[in-house]
Amino acid sequence: MTDLKAKISVMQAALDGKEIEFKPKRITEGWQYVNPIWNWDEFDYRIKVEPMEFWINVYGDVGVYQSRPHKTKDSAEYECRNSKGIDIKTIKVREVTE
Repeated sequence: MTDLKAKISVMQAALDGKEIEFKPKRITEGWQYVNPIWNWDEFDYRIKVEPMEFWINVYGDVGVYQSRPHKTKDSAEYECRNSKGIDIKTIKVREVTE
């Protein structure tokens, strides 16, 4: 990471209390949590990637789910209440990050 604005963004996030991850520049994967010392020549830093989370409704025993995700459980459950006579289960989906 050589762009000054990107470095400032990561450092500001650390100042704001967000978790920062690092990896040696010679390694292509394997980000680790760190309390940064800021050695930009040897390490890359980034703001910890937060997994995406949303709610979907699964219809009946066949496991058919709606294609429209909901930002909140309440929103998904509201849609369930308005679908009378259909067996619906609301589930939370969370992205797996590496």
